[in-house]
Amino acid sequence: MGGGGEDSFIEPLGLLLGSTALIALLLSYAKQSTIIAFIAVGVAVNAMGVEVETTTLGHISEVGILILLFMAGLEVELEAFLRKWKTVTIIGVGQIVCSTGFFALASLLVLPAIGVSDVTPAAAVYFGLCMCFSSTILVLGYLKQSKSMGTVYGQLCLGTLVLQDAASVLGIAVLEGLAPGDPDDSASKPLYITVLILLAKLCLTILIFVFLERFVLQKMFNAFARSLELLYLGSLGYATGMAAIAVTCGFSGEITAFLAGVSIAQLPYKMHIETKMEPIKSLGVAIFFLSLGLQLEVNQKMVEALPIGFGLAIFTLFATLPLFMGLGYLSKLKAHTVYMLGLLMNQISEFSLILCTLSVRAEVLEPIVLTVMTVAAVVSIVVSSIGHTFCDEIYQKIQRRPCLLRIDAHYRKEFAQQQQHNKEPDSQNDADQFIEEPTDLEISRGADAAANNGEHPPLLLRKCPSNGVTEVEEWAFEDQLIHRSKENLEIDLKDTQKELETARELMAATADEKHLHPGKTKKPLQLYGDGSRKGLSGKKFNHQDVPCDGYNARDD
Repeated sequence: MGGGGEDSFIEPLGLLLGSTALIALLLSYAKQSTIIAFIAVGVAVNAMGVEVETTTLGHISEVGILILLFMAGLEVELEAFLRKWKTVTIIGVGQIVCSTGFFALASLLVLPAIGVSDVTPAAAVYFGLCMCFSSTILVLGYLKQSKSMGTVYGQLCLGTLVLQDAASVLGIAVLEGLAPGDPDDSASKPLYITVLILLAKLCLTILIFVFLERFVLQKMFNAFARSLELLYLGSLGYATGMAAIAVTCGFSGEITAFLAGVSIAQLPYKMHIETKMEPIKSLGVAIFFLSLGLQLEVNQKMVEALPIGFGLAIFTLFATLPLFMGLGYLSKLKAHTVYMLGLLMNQISEFSLILCTLSVRAEVLEPIVLTVMTVAAVVSIVVSSIGHTFCDEIYQKIQRRPCLLRIDAHYRKEFAQQQQHNKEPDSQNDADQFIEEPTDLEISRGADAAANNGEHPPLLLRKCPSNGVTEVEEWAFEDQLIHRSKENLEIDLKDTQKELETARELMAATADEKHLHPGKTKKPLQLYGDGSRKGLSGKKFNHQDVPCDGYNARDD
């Protein structure tokens, strides 16, 4: 490993990362994920016959996966999850169970088609589990870019991703018991005994982290928080140290890292920890996908597997929305929320590739399955990211479809029943049911549908925000409000800032300048515009029409 020697690791690493940077730059103009660049460079380097020492890459990628799971644990907000557990459970658990069950059955046809001779129950279940995960990188990237993290569909996406992470962690735990070992040990310990022992270790590990979270971690991280460097070292040492202890005791280091992240997710230093840990996580994940690309060989088997990979990707892209439509109907969600869930989470995840790689190492799945899964993941990520760019245009074209109208009608019926019974649910029940207030577009759509059926649409009432006041006498009709989108409000803010700047310049004019131009008059300043701006409905916007504190922010 000397500098400049033939065995130097710098040359192949520089070739890999330098090529990846160029391809990632080109892909960024097409708004594609960098995961595609990592895998493509790995496949290209392997096809050209360049010798790369993969042992060191494997160690770095192992650390990256460890930190990735640790930071996934940091995203878990148990308090918020418990408040919304009914809706999140229906959406998240329903998606995992339905997808895993369907693809497990489909594996009986898919795996033999790609050359797998013996499809065991474990192989079928793990194939289905790998196919049920959505891309955390892609979904979170869209939510952050569009500032939709606080919307209903944004919160449900986060909750579903957390449940998927938990499912992958449980899958890894059971995978430890399925890995081949000493034949004498496997004969003396049946599979179910091994799995029960691992689940007992998992429960014990959870209890240990609960104890640490209650009595140790707050004081320990208060001491580390004296500087950002100490906080970074403390977090890194805590994650890797607990994982090392777990591996020494015969338990999974990846699961322990995830639980370590969950244990400190409620600390006030969460954002600082994520910021400091992000670079090492990104490097490790990048090396993992480069290593994955290096393992893929372009041969006859891979060429034969390409149609199967494309088929799995296309099916995932188009079958996810109908699945979420059914789950959203059960959860009494709006059609737009259901549509966004189906569009944002219709890809195969990087966690799918990680779990599939571990399954291949445990000899539960064959290497050809990893090749097919990689092809399906790349195709689904590319197409899904393009769909994210045009999600609004797509919704405008399909929003009048009978299936979406039926979901909206079901939601409005539930909302109207609550209003007619003058039901004021407490915060817990309101969060559990996740009832969303309808927008003016949905109200007008419901009124049109009711008029076509010869019915009178119910009047929907909304209570004005009270700013801490529990009882407010003033009520406003929802259909009298002029809906303002976030984009229009941002335009208003920019215009107002320009007008304020003009006002400052006017006030800064000196008395001498005014005397030099005594007959020159300026147009009076209007800080809130001239009232001619139009909203989404085409009507003029009047600030006095908005009740209470301005406007009612919409989730959609």
